[in-house]
Amino acid sequence: MDFVPGVLLIFYIVVVTSSLIINIGENQRSFNVVDYGAIGDGQTDDSAILGEILAPASVQAWKDYKSKCWLCFNYVNGLIVKGSGAINGRGSAWWKALYLHSCNNFNLREFTVQNSQKFHIAINNCNGGSISNIHINSHADSPNTDGINLANSTQVHIHDSLIKCGDDCVAINDGCKNINVTRIACGPGHGISVGSLGDGEMDTVDQVYVRNCEFCTSELRVIVDVHGTSANEQAITLDCNSSVKGCRNIIMKQVNITSSKSGNEIRALCKTAHGFFDSTKPHVSCS
Repeated sequence: MDFVPGVLLIFYIVVVTSSLIINIGENQRSFNVVDYGAIGDGQTDDSAILGEILAPASVQAWKDYKSKCWLCFNYVNGLIVKGSGAINGRGSAWWKALYLHSCNNFNLREFTVQNSQKFHIAINNCNGGSISNIHINSHADSPNTDGINLANSTQVHIHDSLIKCGDDCVAINDGCKNINVTRIACGPGHGISVGSLGDGEMDTVDQVYVRNCEFCTSELRVIVDVHGTSANEQAITLDCNSSVKGCRNIIMKQVNITSSKSGNEIRALCKTAHGFFDSTKPHVSCS
């Protein structure tokens, strides 16, 4: 089990006022929580971000930093990160700010992540979690700045958040299962992606639900690129709400799904869904 100093960074900001800014990573590597007003009595809520956490502004400041992320949480079950403050990666010098690894039953809510160097929020190998009322904000031309990037994680609900970034608003990668994306406003950004997106590898993604999301000036909308097998006869289901003109601008390409039961045929259901479908198996016919 790794202990990463970043685990404590959230608590160092807990009681600062909205006007206080702390620079994390430049010349100083440790902070005394008491100096910033935390109580630590087991009763006072010391878990809110109320000020602004700033990353170093220059690439040079990171030259001796060996970690692959800035604020890292490893093996923390029941993690809660919340608050009205902001995590500012100041990524314009190079363009993962917040990284969770093996943190089960986490809860991220009510704060801002902006100008990340790469992924704004990365979730890896986590089981059970909620991301809500998050504001992610970066320039449309910032490269590879996914809003929320998921891998090898299950039972994650992302909802009621605003995401502006230079790449996928939500990227759902290999090993993900039972992912719910609900009431997300995406744009600018590349929409919501599921699967490997053309990198030539096979991804296993299961039970992804996207509901009531808005895509504003997104270059793309919902992109699906998946290879695998299905135990169900109905392998692809695109069932959209007809009262709001259904789903539009779906892009499905290079999808190759076969039955896990030898000799069985599989099919796709398309209801009030519209988009571009290329090289899909089973065949998807949406008008």
